[in-house]
Amino acid sequence: MSAPGVTLTLRSEHLASLGALLFDRTDVESAAYVLCGRSAGEDGSERLLSRAVVPVRPQHYRRRERDRLSVADESFVPVVKRVRTEGGALLLAHSHPDGPLAFSEQDDREEARLFAAVQRRAPGPHGSLVFTAPDELVGRVWRPDGRTGPMARVTVVGERLRVLVGGAEDVSPIFDRQVRAFGPDVQRVLADLTVGVVGLGGTGSAVFEQLLRLGVGRLLLIDDDRFDGTNVNRVHGSRLTDVGRPKVEIASRTAADSGLPTRVTAIDGSVLDASVARRLRGCDVVFGCTDRQLPRLVLSRLATRYLIPVIDVGALVDAHDGTIRSVAGRVTTLVPGASCLLCRGQVTADGLRAEALSASDRERLAAEGYVRGLDAPSPAVVPFTTVVASLGVAELLQRLTGFMGPRASTETLLRFDLPKLATNAVPPSASCDCADASTWGRGDEEPFLGLTWRQEAPAR
Repeated sequence: MSAPGVTLTLRSEHLASLGALLFDRTDVESAAYVLCGRSAGEDGSERLLSRAVVPVRPQHYRRRERDRLSVADESFVPVVKRVRTEGGALLLAHSHPDGPLAFSEQDDREEARLFAAVQRRAPGPHGSLVFTAPDELVGRVWRPDGRTGPMARVTVVGERLRVLVGGAEDVSPIFDRQVRAFGPDVQRVLADLTVGVVGLGGTGSAVFEQLLRLGVGRLLLIDDDRFDGTNVNRVHGSRLTDVGRPKVEIASRTAADSGLPTRVTAIDGSVLDASVARRLRGCDVVFGCTDRQLPRLVLSRLATRYLIPVIDVGALVDAHDGTIRSVAGRVTTLVPGASCLLCRGQVTADGLRAEALSASDRERLAAEGYVRGLDAPSPAVVPFTTVVASLGVAELLQRLTGFMGPRASTETLLRFDLPKLATNAVPPSASCDCADASTWGRGDEEPFLGLTWRQEAPAR
């Protein structure tokens, strides 16, 4: 969905490591390598995903002055070997203590020599970065034929979501009230984001509406469900005449009717199909708005392997014989280093097994008292689903702006019936896939996300 080009996503701890390595001395230039995974876009674009930072050792500087730098071959040969083995990409980062925030003629000569050697061993787009401060940088791409071009965008993912390079140029006056709250720079970032929404029911339709009106530049909507008459009391933008219509079409109609500049791509499909799930690789953020466990497992893997924050939202109404006993809402943000939905018990082995059953097996086991309530519709009331959706969108704004102040929490829990609002940050289970740092930023692999995929249904 993004314009073709090469972008970079850095984990926040990698940016911090680069800042420490490159500016431990300010009297000379310093250098380091960044090993990256790759993510190939449907449109020919490519995203580099930081996996590790490797310092250049002092003995490997052939020349190191205040305004120039040269690195010996023995410094990068083992790094390139690792890139070739892992199938990733290499970035060379170095500092300009006195500026400018640009590549010099000396940089051109030195990098041309280095990347010619890199391309012989590991062909593909690689890149370089120049820093004038720990969070001030410019990047460019080195292609196999020796051509260079600017890095389209550099994003940092961690406790915050920051765009250091890139962003939309213009701010439409229709967003004046938001600019008054967060400033024009945040609005430019919103206009340059691609956000995925998986599931367009009570929470998903409310998330979609708010992202549309915030001015998010591109929305990727995924849902394979058809609208039912009982959905009209909670699906935003729906009509009774929509019965039988794909939910993604209802959302697309809402976007078209609004006249807002957001570009919407709607997929009438399921993230349980690899071809659909792969489309999410082009997103900067994904909202999980489905109550099924298998799709949420897919999104948990996406967050770590592609460094894409996933904001998973859910609302649960516990009612018996028409009487509400409790109403709970949850917003969980999935990023590398945070516990996933399996660790938190939101996805369970029993639940995954039950969802993998055929319809006839589910009916049989439900009749015998197993997989209780798997296919039964859960209670849902529009104020509750909408409030939880709003909490999820507010979490996106917090990640972009930090308006709630510094906080390391990755989950917000809301009890409407108490009432009570709480946050937490649960460490990953040591045995869980999400705790395996070797998968963070891995990018494209086979099988996709390290999962076994079902045979895809024919396209509708």
